[in-house]
Amino acid sequence: QQGETVAMNLIELEDYTKEKGIPIDNFFITGQKGMCVKYNGHYRIALNEKLLDGDLDRRLVLAHELGHCETDMLYYIQDLQNPLHNQNVRKAERVATKKSYEYLIPVEELKAAVKKTKDVFELAEIFGVPETLLKAAVEYYRRKKML
Repeated sequence: QQGETVAMNLIELEDYTKEKGIPIDNFFITGQKGMCVKYNGHYRIALNEKLLDGDLDRRLVLAHELGHCETDMLYYIQDLQNPLHNQNVRKAERVATKKSYEYLIPVEELKAAVKKTKDVFELAEIFGVPETLLKAAVEYYRRKKML
């Protein structure tokens, strides 16, 4: 952990992704807003611009897909026959979502914000995320005894 993380807006997330050497491609994937792909040891993020509903949606999906890259939690098509495939998918999604909280709602910033207001709506507005995502992040940080 390199010091205190700061909540990232869309441009900062895109810049961070570029700094990490992860290209972002516009790619049509049926029914998917985004996907993280690892090919020859390198990550790429594919975003389906047709399904993304504005900058907020793009930011949330990008943070999630970046979470897959940074935790190396992926699942594989060739793994479909594995009886644990669905369990592996759920785990990879859970880990990527938790990692996305670090980009969108860093715990230290959340602690500071909670000193000003306990209102979920206001907190969600401060971080520019939906209330459901804010509540999930708070629950996660509490479970981990970070909040």
